[in-house]
Amino acid sequence: MEIVKRYTDDRPKGERAIDHFASATGALVWETRETQSDVLGTIYEAEISFGDHGQYFTPEHVVTMMALAIGEDGKTVSDPSCGSGVMLIEAAKVNSNRTFHGKDIDQRCAKMCALNMWLFDCDAVVEWGDTLGGNTWVRWVI
Repeated sequence: MEIVKRYTDDRPKGERAIDHFASATGALVWETRETQSDVLGTIYEAEISFGDHGQYFTPEHVVTMMALAIGEDGKTVSDPSCGSGVMLIEAAKVNSNRTFHGKDIDQRCAKMCALNMWLFDCDAVVEWGDTLGGNTWVRWVI
């Protein structure tokens, strides 16, 4: 509630910043469940990054093929440059009983992946860090 207080003001309910945040969260959850796709990654790629710093994510049909090629075997699926987590999402559609591990050097992407793992109800560890350098700065366990 401490966080909510920062976004609460004297405007009527429905017009406060916190109300817009709640509506946006609800819309994100609804759209993700309805489409069963990476809504966050789509928005990020099209409306925020505009491809800056090589921020083009692997197309969903490619990761779907990769997830099917992995099959249902194995206990863990790891993506060392996870972006918004689309590979992990597609692998979870094949076998949701796995543990998923994602890592990305871009903090925004790592946060999107963590949110996606929550939205898709996956057991996951998502890290913001440098896979090649072996550094981890933040770890989220979902």
